[in-house]
Amino acid sequence: MSRQRFWGAPIPIVYCDDCGEVPVPDDQLPVTLPDLRGQDLAPKGISPLAAATDWVNTQCPKCGGPAKRDTDTMDTFVDSSWYFLRYCSPHYTAGPFEVDSVRRWCPIDLYVGGVEHAILHLLYSRFFTKVLYDMGMVDFTEPFVRLINQGQVINQGKAMSKSLGNGVDLGVQLAAHGVDAIRLTMLFASPPEDDIDWADVRPEASVKFLGRVIRIAADAGQASAPGTSVTGDSDLRRVTHKTIEEVTRLVESARLNVAVARLMELATAARRAIDSGPGAGDPAVREAAETLAVLLSLFAPYTAEESWELLGHQPSVALAGWPRADAALLVTEQVGSSGHLRGRAAGAGAGRARCHQGTGRPGHQQGDRPAAEASQHRSGGVAGLARLRRQRHDRPAHGASCGGTCWVVRSGRGSACQPAVPLAFGKSCCRTVAGPPASASIGSDPAQYGDDPAEDLRLVAGDRRVGGVMRHQPDVAA
Repeated sequence: MSRQRFWGAPIPIVYCDDCGEVPVPDDQLPVTLPDLRGQDLAPKGISPLAAATDWVNTQCPKCGGPAKRDTDTMDTFVDSSWYFLRYCSPHYTAGPFEVDSVRRWCPIDLYVGGVEHAILHLLYSRFFTKVLYDMGMVDFTEPFVRLINQGQVINQGKAMSKSLGNGVDLGVQLAAHGVDAIRLTMLFASPPEDDIDWADVRPEASVKFLGRVIRIAADAGQASAPGTSVTGDSDLRRVTHKTIEEVTRLVESARLNVAVARLMELATAARRAIDSGPGAGDPAVREAAETLAVLLSLFAPYTAEESWELLGHQPSVALAGWPRADAALLVTEQVGSSGHLRGRAAGAGAGRARCHQGTGRPGHQQGDRPAAEASQHRSGGVAGLARLRRQRHDRPAHGASCGGTCWVVRSGRGSACQPAVPLAFGKSCCRTVAGPPASASIGSDPAQYGDDPAEDLRLVAGDRRVGGVMRHQPDVAA
């Protein structure tokens, strides 16, 4: 509760020889610290406040006789346990906070803090909140709706320390690579709650990616002006709006590393459209470049601001508003599927299905499948390579029975129902087989569908552990 130091909240108690310990009346609160600027506050066996005799000596609120203030101060956790409530009405003078304002704005939607600090702070703030609830000052019992404990940056498998000699000079890193690249490197390396080993990441990869974004903005800015009608290459537009939908969802769920991967896909698709597609003057390219700038502003604000200016817009990109995905561009009508197992055809065919690429919830003409089953058919990612996944299914499609475990081909974001597909090992399976859209260009698919997986992987090729950096991104094939 008490600390023998100057900084901290004064303890609102006075000591009287006749009355004992007397609380400071409400009309004399808050007790403010004296101005001791320039004074010697070094420890001398007593609290620094004890030297401020004009402040210490006061009158007893109860009998009016001589009394002394408490010279200790409260721990700073006492302040931070409720200060967030003060933000709702910082100029309010009739109490600690305005009750109506707190009821309007609180509880807090998201709390982000390190484990070591957050343990005590959460304990104290929850205690304060429950006391304030009992007093009728707040109408909630938990101060924070959601909690994220972020990890820390370690080096060579251990926490950085002078004794180990494994510290990394942040100033040197910022000077060499820039703050955007360092921030992006940390965000992309792992989910926020996991630790990052600095020995396993390369900021140079982020520098290269940000340079690509700048060049895309420069090319689009030179070829067209702001306000161009939103038309153009339909394949690139699908990639752009798929990215908007996914990044929005990923940011909301704090999967920031996967959101950055989606932006890399969009940059690759835009670059390909400029170099070997409709060209930089296509309206879809400008739309992709502007989307990149706005979405990237969450992770690399300086690069995003420069890109926004190169695209011909006035500052600031932060005022541009968050883009919305066009639902019509998240739907594909025709999907195809094919696959090989050990060099032999495992099944091929095409079916018609409406597939919402953003959520991976296909709706079949012959009836929707349960959500749990549909969620198994999502795919994509930075590499987006076709791959075989061994899955056990409980219920066959269309009433057929294939019995047990089978191999299912997955590649891209479409889905088509393939009853009784003969597999190479002699079994038949009625499981839906997912494959790349026959006419849609998905930014995470192989080169013939508008992307180059190798180009994205080169961004982290020097990382010494591509799979490790991307280990939390289930859609990435390293």
